[in-house]
Amino acid sequence: RPRDPHSIGQNRVNSVHVDRSGAVWAATFRGLMKFNPRDGMSTSYDSRSGLPTDIVLGILEDETGYLGKTRRHLYLLDLESRKAEPLTSGAANELLPSFSPDGKSIAFVSKRGEDMDRTDNWDVFVIEARAGATERAVTAFDGPGVLAPCAAPP
Repeated sequence: RPRDPHSIGQNRVNSVHVDRSGAVWAATFRGLMKFNPRDGMSTSYDSRSGLPTDIVLGILEDETGYLGKTRRHLYLLDLESRKAEPLTSGAANELLPSFSPDGKSIAFVSKRGEDMDRTDNWDVFVIEARAGATERAVTAFDGPGVLAPCAAPP
């Protein structure tokens, strides 16, 4: 029933997920539909209610809310002391690290800026391979995609 706010609104469902509370979620090309079997109520979510797009292909439930606060950072491991020191920190994830040929710096990819979890804009950063160093952006790619850094021999 396309005009009924308590129905899925179309025949195609891309994904179905039952969350921890028992609610049933349906992902469609017209947004998300949440059905609560305890009270029989349904709620729809689309671009008018805050989603970035009406096209929802899949559903992933995390532990603490929208993607939570856990991030992937880079660490330096001292093989003699067996102690790891954080190289990066903060609200962003740092992925695909690659050492420079001389071992003095590390290139990696990261998404930075406002609402980075809702964008697919990855950039390459470089940081010295020492605790306390500050990373610097070496690309400012304005578009989707992941650039995998790798060092070229001198």
